[in-house]
Amino acid sequence: MSGVKPFESLVIVELAGSVAGAYAGKLFAGFGATVLKVEPPGGDPMRAVGEPLDGMGTPFAYLNTSKSSVVIDLSDAPGRVELGALLQRADAVIESASPGPLAPVTRDMEFRGLIKAFVSPFGLTGPYADYRSTSLADFAAGGQLYLTGEPDREPVQGAGPQAEYAAGLHAFIGILAALRYRAASGEGQEIDVSHMETMVSLHQWTSVRWTHGGKIQRRIGNRYDTLHPVTLYGCKDGFVAVSASTEDQGERLMAVAGVGDMHNDPRFRGGSARLVNSEAFDALLAPWLTEHTVAELVEIGQTARIPVAPAPGLLELVADPHLAARGFWQRPEGVTNGPRYPGPPFRISGMPWRLRRAPDLGEEDAKAGPDATPAPEQSDEQLAAAARSAGPLAGVRVLDLSRVWAGPLACRILGDLGADVIRIEPTWGRPRQVTEQAVQVTGRYPNNEAGERSWNREGMANKFNRNKRAITLNLDRPEAKAVFEQLVAVSDVVIENYSPRVMPQLGLGYERLREINPAIVYTGMPGYGWDGPYRDWVAYGTTLEPHAGLSSMMGYPDSGPYKSGVAWADPVAGMHAASAVLVALHDRAARPDGQGHAVELAQFEGMMCLAGQEFLAAQVRGREPERRGNRHETWAPQGVYRCAGDDRWIAISITDSADWQALCRVTGLERLSNLGLAERRGRHDEIDGLIEAWTTGRDHVDAMELLQDTGVPAIALFDARELVENPHLRARGFWKPITHPDSGTYDFPGLAIALSLTPATIRRPAPGFGQHNREVLAEVLAMDDTAIDALFAAGILVDIPDG
Repeated sequence: MSGVKPFESLVIVELAGSVAGAYAGKLFAGFGATVLKVEPPGGDPMRAVGEPLDGMGTPFAYLNTSKSSVVIDLSDAPGRVELGALLQRADAVIESASPGPLAPVTRDMEFRGLIKAFVSPFGLTGPYADYRSTSLADFAAGGQLYLTGEPDREPVQGAGPQAEYAAGLHAFIGILAALRYRAASGEGQEIDVSHMETMVSLHQWTSVRWTHGGKIQRRIGNRYDTLHPVTLYGCKDGFVAVSASTEDQGERLMAVAGVGDMHNDPRFRGGSARLVNSEAFDALLAPWLTEHTVAELVEIGQTARIPVAPAPGLLELVADPHLAARGFWQRPEGVTNGPRYPGPPFRISGMPWRLRRAPDLGEEDAKAGPDATPAPEQSDEQLAAAARSAGPLAGVRVLDLSRVWAGPLACRILGDLGADVIRIEPTWGRPRQVTEQAVQVTGRYPNNEAGERSWNREGMANKFNRNKRAITLNLDRPEAKAVFEQLVAVSDVVIENYSPRVMPQLGLGYERLREINPAIVYTGMPGYGWDGPYRDWVAYGTTLEPHAGLSSMMGYPDSGPYKSGVAWADPVAGMHAASAVLVALHDRAARPDGQGHAVELAQFEGMMCLAGQEFLAAQVRGREPERRGNRHETWAPQGVYRCAGDDRWIAISITDSADWQALCRVTGLERLSNLGLAERRGRHDEIDGLIEAWTTGRDHVDAMELLQDTGVPAIALFDARELVENPHLRARGFWKPITHPDSGTYDFPGLAIALSLTPATIRRPAPGFGQHNREVLAEVLAMDDTAIDALFAAGILVDIPDG
């Protein structure tokens, strides 16, 4: 594509007041762009946060690698003139704020072709636009906090600022998409990303269970809400994550544990049945678990092809042999000792990851400015018009071979942005029949009814597969493989999340696909990567989160590790995969030879990149982080407090003395308003009790509104119904009604990236099984009816699953 600048020629100006903007900038810098971090004369406040490392705090050290620091006082006119000079030669600017709200500095500064990304807790518009938030409050607003923890205890937060990392990824994706449009049109645009919308969009089926089945998903502790065992188990010397969710895996687990024959016990026949009888099932496993170590259980499980993984601490992972073999842990260029940093969240052939230490205040790379080039003058009006109509990825064709939801989410993001996504499913790819028990337990079928053509009615599949066309191909059959290779020849991207063995065994590995189409961007999403000791381990998102160390930081002070209420590793992999594809497409478009790339996304490693600051801090301290429940490592008080009603809660964070004094005024605790931070930390239990005495008599939303009116970061914990009906999300048009021919009209989350000129579009509902067999083969491959009929007759193409 003409007008695309190589990554190393991109100039990104970063005015990041949060993790979100800093992570987006880190990704640009890591792949070679010049990132100019604008700081006030006293420096970014993040420099003073966390463990000290090389003159800065560990969060700053991790999030600002490979950037330059430019000191500008934006409080006066000369500073704004200086900022304007930077923007004049920039391709994009990233502004972010937390606790927020964000007051954009650059929104009224017009420069041709400049892309402006604004990242904030609740976005630039809507009833909550001026609300303040924190990491804890982000989990509350996004609905994840309500789902995590024990049903008879307060909900418990996730591991660190995950919402901000996720929002930063959305900003990164949005900028890359906008750059593609700018290459065609010469126009820049605004991008509005909110933490809340990002987190709501990354649930697996929370909203679907409400809209389709009228079910409110609730906390279920360390178990999964629809299948069992998907959980963390204690054993002889620690904890293991087990995800034996299928009937076959459950049978193998019972066999290796020596606890009976599942087929002879209807209580345990299938994941839904095991969930209903989970206590009895766990009681059978308990003696076997306590007799074995973590290492023994992992070896037994993986040998039997059961997803079993350890749940280690952070320092254990820094010494992990698999990560060492893959060279994941790295030190910045020229640094020979000290803590090691996570490497890239994904690897792209021909695009090395750059890791320089974070800059000192005012330390600008000598190469940062001179090579900057202005935005392109030329335009491709036909492509620009298509992008304005369908989205910035109009004209990109993606072949989606992925399963479950990490890969389908990545492809849906690309589809929402305008790509033509062709979902390729085996003829047995959807269950032809579903049990009544599964329908009732999952709550994901319209009106809790399987109905006719049940394989087209499951709400989660329909959520993740909109904006796609669907065909059926069993790639182990020569005729199907030939069709697939013809599709590869005329496509841009292939995405798969199989184990590393599958595609090469089919004769369809990257080398073969590159022979067919040298421009192809091949994206693999293996659990542990394409090489290393764990290469062939079976992995699910529910085992990867604990294995990546995040669960070790989650839970109550008196508990063991906890998993998220959402299978968090899946959406993290999906976001990273969409990001990787866009980086690779951008580089391909900038290359004179138009060569494609192999993209390796090891989901295990990607998860650790979203905890990089904690990994650095643990190494500097020399010990694991404490499990704090909902408390903050510095601020006080912070917690989740019970409100009036059944399972109603509010998350409150006091970030400074002004917040504390405002809270005291609202709650009638003026007598304590002069307490300093140290006193508040020392009396945290007492203060929690006083706060909860006030909240228990109030509606959680009323309490949120009252506290936010005084500037206190407080967010009600929203359940599924409240998320779907949320006035802020409704005002921003986040929920999208989609009509499906087999299941009816339901609201689904939109894409949490609001592009001002090329907004995401919903052009079609999720496809029926094999719905586009004839259309795709005729339109894309120019096959005639005779050839297509022969494929139907041979059972290569079907529209009713044979599974």
